[in-house]
Amino acid sequence: MVFLQHPREARMPVSTCRLAHLSLPNSELHVAMGPEGNARLEAMAREPGTALLFPGAEATDVRDVATPPRTLVVVDGTWNNARKLVARSSLIAALPRIGFTPARPSNYRIRREPAPHCVSTIEAVAHVLDALDASPGRFTPILGVFDRMVELQLAFIRGDSPASPSRPRHVARVAPPDRLREIRARLVLVSAAGYRQQTGIRWVARRIDSGETLDSSQDGAFGSFARADDVWAGWGDYPGDVLRGEGHELAAWLDLKRYTTGVLRRRVHGVEQLGASVGAVLPAERPLRELVAAEAVVGALLAGVLRRERESG
Repeated sequence: MVFLQHPREARMPVSTCRLAHLSLPNSELHVAMGPEGNARLEAMAREPGTALLFPGAEATDVRDVATPPRTLVVVDGTWNNARKLVARSSLIAALPRIGFTPARPSNYRIRREPAPHCVSTIEAVAHVLDALDASPGRFTPILGVFDRMVELQLAFIRGDSPASPSRPRHVARVAPPDRLREIRARLVLVSAAGYRQQTGIRWVARRIDSGETLDSSQDGAFGSFARADDVWAGWGDYPGDVLRGEGHELAAWLDLKRYTTGVLRRRVHGVEQLGASVGAVLPAERPLRELVAAEAVVGALLAGVLRRERESG
């Protein structure tokens, strides 16, 4: 799945597109007005089996799709901006379209949709993937982080008091951490499994913003993937220590476990449990499972969804 986000939408503090991207392994997120100018995206748009998730009279209902697309392009933005993006890009406009009719109104109550059939990006993605998948309901959990984000935003807007006698405990909205927001464009998550002396180390790394992924056990692959200004992050210091031990120079390292503990001001459990609690769909194999969970944690922190519980006064 490839998310194509309108540049104006990328500046919004709350993004369901980003939540969807961080919840889905192997998805990509690109902020652009189309694939034009990006050789890889242009090739993807021309490949047979690529389709566009976008409503319209010419769209095939997802229930009638005989063969699921190899790549599904999802345009993210306000309806006006999304339409402009599709109209502006000849490659995107030429793609076969897939649409659907929502079974219920959007739960995105912090933003008014232009019509009853309009839903948020993450809701649309969950609906379509469930319809295309052989195991219905598999992608529904990604809506958990979305629903939690909506409830927290509404509570923040209402100004719910933490000291209310009817609420012995409350959930405090955590603003997107400044440090994480500052480094997001350069943030690379990394996970490792195996031992050099035995089977070798399998490295999995992913750039948060673009979704570009490295999955390799070959020497040299990591060095060609890395950039000089990358900020590397992992759950604990182990991946960073191993990388340094193999001679890789890391300009910056972020222990995501320690950082999350500091933001939430409470002890956190394993990354897989925490990632699943915010709606991550976790693959079976490690270290990809750990990486996807860490992605979901980062997305939830940026969206203010992960919560800090405080005793009321």
